Amino acid sequence: MSETILSSSVTLRRNACLPFKRIDASSVANKIGSVLNAQVTDGVGPLSKALSAKGLIPEPTSSSARLIYDGSRYCVTVGGSDHFIICSSIRENNLKEAYAVVKNLDDRIAECVKYAFHPTFGFETLSLSDVGTGMRVKLKLFTPALLISKTIGRYMRSLMAEGVLMEATETEDFTVYLSNKRTLGVTESEICESVLNAATYLEAAEKQMLQKLIESEAPAIKDKILRAYGTLTNCAILSENEFFEHVGYVRLGLHIGLLKCVSTEAFEDFAVGLKGLELNRSSDASKEEAIALYARSLTEILTR
Repeated sequence: MSETILSSSVTLRRNACLPFKRIDASSVANKIGSVLNAQVTDGVGPLSKALSAKGLIPEPTSSSARLIYDGSRYCVTVGGSDHFIICSSIRENNLKEAYAVVKNLDDRIAECVKYAFHPTFGFETLSLSDVGTGMRVKLKLFTPALLISKTIGRYMRSLMAEGVLMEATETEDFTVYLSNKRTLGVTESEICESVLNAATYLEAAEKQMLQKLIESEAPAIKDKILRAYGTLTNCAILSENEFFEHVGYVRLGLHIGLLKCVSTEAFEDFAVGLKGLELNRSSDASKEEAIALYARSLTEILTR
């Protein structure tokens, strides 16, 4: 099991016809939802925010869009920028499983809808950058050592030459995203293989750099880990923004064995923002009460 890859996601973009026309998202979604035996809901609201935080909705949705989802493994956006955006996001290094989920959905939707497909160029999409397979693979990696040491840039450039894009998050949670640059002229299996190879390459570099950091800056790293842990476990209120300011060092502490956590799965729910969103959505509490509940729940996870 990879200790670096936090999540694996695959997104397929499809359209129903050429030239592109606006579709009746509601009726189409209800039809497909019935075939898939899945729930259908509006494209805006608390649920869409929760699905977006998990990576199941790759772009903002409008009130006219509809979402077909099973609650955890996949979401199909109907009526977005492309007629169908099929996405699966699964924790850890499970790219093959995520790919199998979207391919199954793709095949079943194709039984209901005739896709816009060119024999030479492949699937037609709104953006030229998605034409071909219409597939985007994205891996989320935890790379604290490469980001703390500011050596991530050299790997970003080398991966770009191999057709893999790297994007670092703006928060201090020490995560980066790897995704495929090309969708045209490559097969779906080649895309998966190239991104996985890039992840393996980056994992090796991260492991080596982390060892160097621990050897050369152990007191400073330990201090930052304990300070971050102290903040997250000793507060009366906690916003998601504040959580993301400290989560990177807490996760690093868990990774190297300095800290222990009762439930890694529950902690990762907080790390992707889902738990906080669910707490807000599932109660009638005010914003102040919600962030207080957020703080208490996280403290229980980290200290129970």
